[in-house]
Amino acid sequence: MPVKKFGLSVDEKTYQAAKEVVESGAYRNMSHLFEEGAKRIIQEELTKKSQVNPYEALASL
Repeated sequence: MPVKKFGLSVDEKTYQAAKEVVESGAYRNMSHLFEEGAKRIIQEELTKKSQVNPYEALASL
């Protein structure tokens, strides 16, 4: 699977909280944590769109 790299800036509190979650073993690394978070947000947004108009949500895929 191709991977796209980009920079990400977060505030210190978010970074520290993310670091603790990764160190707990729940995620492989910071990239894994933030990718899973992004997937959740994307799914939420698609769900919102599908509640408004299911045809619009399908068109955005």
